Amino acid sequence: MRPATTDPVTAREWLMWAAVGIEGLCFKRLQEPYRPGRRAWRKHNVRITTEAIVGAVTGSATAPRTLLLGRYASTGTLLHRPRTPLFA
Repeated sequence: MRPATTDPVTAREWLMWAAVGIEGLCFKRLQEPYRPGRRAWRKHNVRITTEAIVGAVTGSATAPRTLLLGRYASTGTLLHRPRTPLFA
């Protein structure tokens, strides 16, 4: 069972959880059942973007598997970031 709410304030708070793996929210009418194979519900995806330097690629340049990333700190120091999850 997934959490559910009819409170807009709670839904807005959930959208802030993208940093811990929440991808987005699904919206449906209260009495609407799940219907396999139909796109009756609406989904709002959260996208957080930032700039990064690609330091290494696993796989090939045309079909990368993961990326090793870096970002500059406010001090100008280049900081290593964990590599990305596997690409499909």
